[in-house]
Amino acid sequence: MGAGFVSGQELTQFFAAFGGYGLLGMVAAVLILLTLSCLVIKIARQTGIIEFEQIIVRKEKPWLRAIFGGVFIFFLFGVVVVMTAGAGALLNQVFGLPKIWGNAFMAVCLAILGLWEAKGGAERIPDHSPLPDTGSDDHRRLVILHL
Repeated sequence: MGAGFVSGQELTQFFAAFGGYGLLGMVAAVLILLTLSCLVIKIARQTGIIEFEQIIVRKEKPWLRAIFGGVFIFFLFGVVVVMTAGAGALLNQVFGLPKIWGNAFMAVCLAILGLWEAKGGAERIPDHSPLPDTGSDDHRRLVILHL
């Protein structure tokens, strides 16, 4: 969950501290995240909008888009920092390499990806989405239940 931001073990440890209700809370949190992600993907497909801030803030309100953009960039920066640190720790634990090498490797990979001008995720979603846009809503619900 969160592209390396939180592992399944960390989620389980956090929610398990609250017993059965905590595990139900974890399931609810995952379902809410899945539902909201699917809604954003559906809106992106239907409207052709690929900028996340335009999907969330539909009206032309520059100040609101600026606030949303700032929060979004801050969150993404945090994810990149955690992923980079995680790569260093993983290579250290698995191969015994210095953590800085793993950090540098991940930073180089991210820089190449950024310089490569990788297209937005919304353009690749039809090819890689586990929830196809074809078929009825009932079909999509069955697909979700089988995942």
